[in-house]
Amino acid sequence: SKGMLFSVPSVVHTNSPTTPFISNPSANQSALLTENPSASSISKPSSLPTNNPSALDSAKPSALQSTNPSKIPTENPLASASYKPSQSPTGNPSTLASANLSVLPTANPSVLPTANISAANHFGNGFVVLSTIPHDPTSFTQGLVYANGVLYESTGLYRKSKVRRLEISTGATLTSVNLDDQYFGEGLAFYPKNNTLVQVTWKKRTGFVYDAISLEELYTFKFSTGRNEGWGITYYPITNTFIVSDGSDQLYFWDVNLFKETGRVTVKWPDGRTLDNLNELEYDPVTNNVLSNVWMEDRVVAICPLTGIIQADIDLSSLWPYNERPRSADVLNGISTTDVMGEYLFTGKKWPDIYKVAFI
Repeated sequence: SKGMLFSVPSVVHTNSPTTPFISNPSANQSALLTENPSASSISKPSSLPTNNPSALDSAKPSALQSTNPSKIPTENPLASASYKPSQSPTGNPSTLASANLSVLPTANPSVLPTANISAANHFGNGFVVLSTIPHDPTSFTQGLVYANGVLYESTGLYRKSKVRRLEISTGATLTSVNLDDQYFGEGLAFYPKNNTLVQVTWKKRTGFVYDAISLEELYTFKFSTGRNEGWGITYYPITNTFIVSDGSDQLYFWDVNLFKETGRVTVKWPDGRTLDNLNELEYDPVTNNVLSNVWMEDRVVAICPLTGIIQADIDLSSLWPYNERPRSADVLNGISTTDVMGEYLFTGKKWPDIYKVAFI
């Protein structure tokens, strides 16, 4: 029953042959997403409270703002020894060419990482649910990430947004921090080089950095994207950058020190059609891809972040079928890997369970 930890390795969920990897998208148009012509005006569900546009912070997203000045170290705690300012392009980020991979801050931009396993093979044959973990059904999950033997969750909605540390086997809340009422929490990333969490918010162009052990807020920062919204964020170790989504068809690369854009790619199907509504993000060490929820869909796409090309289309609609959900439950949202290679956690907004999954 829901809320109980159980193991069901015999239940196999398979994808249709055309779903996992679209080498010929025209072969099954019904299985594909098409670009949303109204993407430029996309918004969150109308039932959610909206932010007052006049209240948006118009200040330049450059300075880090400490909630406690005495706690800001002399050097930015997100700085890494491998970072060299000369690797980041100068000038207006909006002028960066999305097709020009040289703008990405790789140690050797001419060399793209080789995936351990191709995403098409890894995700293309269905999945098995290994177990479930109880999940707070009031949590409007926006970000999910595993580190330090625990699960971290960022939740949304105005006046209800939180960051939590969860016990991995029981789902019990170990620590919880509330955001101020003005913020709508979104994606969450773990930065391993100094054991911190980085969270973005939806409309306020504001992010937060937390100590991953205590969840103490270390400082805030301002950011910008094409839509000036924050949706998803993950740490991408291949280039030592954060990758961020804003609900469009863009993935933004951010410098880990300054949270500034250093490059971007447009996410596309192999036939060149773009895919927007990119939401929660998670780096996958098995394939070196970035996994992204597609907002309002029970699906996840695997993206090569250095080219933007979708490598696999993962149908998770059978994980908790829509017709079995109560009206209070929302869509799939929340992806995390674990300390076991090839093991993944998936949940949704106001879902009562987190599903531990392996692909076959």
